[in-house]
Amino acid sequence: MIPLTATAIGFATAPMRSVVAMAAVGIMICLAYLAAAFVSPGPTSLIELVVAIISYDGGLLACLLGLHAIHRIRARAQTA
Repeated sequence: MIPLTATAIGFATAPMRSVVAMAAVGIMICLAYLAAAFVSPGPTSLIELVVAIISYDGGLLACLLGLHAIHRIRARAQTA
């Protein structure tokens, strides 16, 4: 569930095309993990945080590459 949520957050953040927004969301993911670890009665695993960050980055990358491909196709269609 964590990878799906993080990927969806990446998809939602990418269309903003703001590096500040992308970094802020990444920081918020880390802060949410720290808050959950702080209130958790048992030990927490850093693997979940790493999986969330990798999934977030993957969602960003996939969406940004898709936006770039769409832009190139439209530009090529206008010049033809």
